[in-house]
Amino acid sequence: MAEAAKEQTNPIASRPVRCIVKLGGAAITNKGELESIDVESLRSACAQLRQAMSHASAAEKVVGMDWSRRPGDPIDDAVVDAEGLSEMEGLGLDTNFIVVHGAGSFGHFQASRSRVHKGGLHSTLVKAGFVATRISVTSLNQEIVRALAREGIPSVGMSPFSCGWSTKQRNLASANASQIIESLRVGLVPVLHGDAVLDELLTRIQYALNIEQFDVAKQLREKLTEIETEIIRQREAKRGSSKTEAQDKAINLLRVSADLQKAVDSENYALAASLRDEIAKLEAESLAVSAKALAYQNVKYVFRLGQKVRHKVHGYRAVICGMDPVCCESKSWMETANVENLSKGPNQPFYQVLVDVYADPELLVAYVAEENLAEAEVSEKGRFDHPYIEFLFFGEDTAGDFIPIKQLREKYDQPRYEASGDEDDDDDSTDS
Repeated sequence: MAEAAKEQTNPIASRPVRCIVKLGGAAITNKGELESIDVESLRSACAQLRQAMSHASAAEKVVGMDWSRRPGDPIDDAVVDAEGLSEMEGLGLDTNFIVVHGAGSFGHFQASRSRVHKGGLHSTLVKAGFVATRISVTSLNQEIVRALAREGIPSVGMSPFSCGWSTKQRNLASANASQIIESLRVGLVPVLHGDAVLDELLTRIQYALNIEQFDVAKQLREKLTEIETEIIRQREAKRGSSKTEAQDKAINLLRVSADLQKAVDSENYALAASLRDEIAKLEAESLAVSAKALAYQNVKYVFRLGQKVRHKVHGYRAVICGMDPVCCESKSWMETANVENLSKGPNQPFYQVLVDVYADPELLVAYVAEENLAEAEVSEKGRFDHPYIEFLFFGEDTAGDFIPIKQLREKYDQPRYEASGDEDDDDDSTDS
């Protein structure tokens, strides 16, 4: 009974998490080197975290908890002062923290080369890539847990995959937090990380194929195609086809004008008044849509599809993969991004760009105003890696920019760009 009462009054169980600490992957790894940890930055971050957790009465001596050995380590490093630890009343730390870290230079290479982000575990390449990606990101997680443990922080690594997290059409579908909650309750610090997890719809397709339920697999594939088509439709609707809108408004205007004339001829003046109001509204809408259509038709883009650029403010390298004549995002997005503070506001071309994973592993895709981009210098056109590159581009031209596939050019109604030395390339042969 006494133990039960003590457990019920456990302060860890009754108060909210004090802090969730995010260790950026780019900050704790060397982003230009594959699977390379910035040891000093990681050590410094762990020491600062211990300081933030420490009570005023915390012991100065750090109780190291990494008792494992690596090849070449002195045998003495594995000696544990069990007697001294058993006499300690506590660690003097507020362990009500959660640590989350990015992958940095871990995992992205494996995921990119195997296309694991596209799904398809029936493919040997994707299956191997899934395994390789998880090996990479969990190895980083283990090293971070060890670094925290060496600072006396009682840390435990937790992988979203092992905790049963999953997605559905690449959106989070389930996230079991019971292990996290229980670890906090007993005074452990959960350390979570970016991970590869199973997608429910894609997994169901693979399962159906594995047990030879081909009809079920076909239905699930059709459902997946339906979802992807709807996503594309919504994106296109957001961007809008202004020419078609203008034509529809003009047709409606003619129809309502004809109805107005009939109402006047039949002396139905109440209906005529209502139709006049509708015509005034349609004329205003038609004028706005026509202006929008004209903007789409006459826009002049500074940058082209496949061109490598640099963000003037944040400095990262990127490549153009889409373009809008004006900002097509929602009002709330524009408010969050402070679009009105730009010198040209939202009424300037905006570009979808793929961000070099070596420049910023945490930011894959961005939507950027034209005034915030600059053409990449020759010295900046070196190695560029991104998991979507091979789906949208054939390769690089002689100038070091990417060559967009035909479907991408047609989507944005952009001509093929010929870099100096590429003029003899046959468009039909490259678009097969």
